Parts: sequence; structure tokens; C-alpha cells
Amino acid sequence: MYFAFYQPLTRPFPLIATDDIGRIGAETLLQTWESTRIIELSGPAYYSSNDVAVALRDALGRSITAVAVPRETWVETMAQHGLPADKSGAYIEMLDNFNSGWIDFGVPNTEHVKGTTDLLTDVKSLVSRSA
Repeated sequence: MYFAFYQPLTRPFPLIATDDIGRIGAETLLQTWESTRIIELSGPAYYSSNDVAVALRDALGRSITAVAVPRETWVETMAQHGLPADKSGAYIEMLDNFNSGWIDFGVPNTEHVKGTTDLLTDVKSLVSRSA
């Protein structure tokens, strides 16, 4: 099972590989600009929690199903998986805002930069690192 906090399971989100975040951040710091920049980062495509489950299935070679974690159990579930309850507040706030649609891309006066690493490539890389 893949315990999903991004919900509903079929809704695509702008997930991005951490390697892409680091690369884009470094490239941005090397650029010259004046004033304020607001940069939105996303992967090369939007992915749903169901898409993540499929990528995990393909990378691990076994059946994986996305399961929506009930909102009222998020703190406890995160704590069981290593995120202390007193540290989960900001992450939960972000998830709530993505899930509600309050955080969305395409806001005027923002730059949108897409990463280049697709979901399956990133998941396979993460699986190989943990093996």
C-alpha cells in the first residue's frame, strides 16, 4: 500500500523530484536579477497519488495500491512513519492547501519552471538508493 496524503487519489499535483529542486535552485542562485522573483516549481507533468502507486509498482515489481489516509489520522500516521507530531504542522498545512486547491500554479507575476525528471525515473532512483 501507498499511504497517500495528496487527495483525492485521482487529482494530479505538481510533484517534483528533489534532485530537480536542488538543480533549479542552484541555477537560479547563479542568475542575475533585480527585484523580487516568485518561482513555481513542478515536475515535467502533474501526477496523482494513483500515478505514484503505479510508479512504485513498476519500480518494485509488486502490487501497490494508493490508499487515502483519513485527514483525522494524519498526525498519528506521519508519526508512525518517522515525522514527529510536533513537527508535522507545516507539512499538514501545505497538504491541506494543495488538496483544497488553495495552492495552485499559474498565479500572475510568477515564473513557472518545470523539472526534467519524470515520476518513474525518480522513484526508480530512490528505490535503487535504498537497496
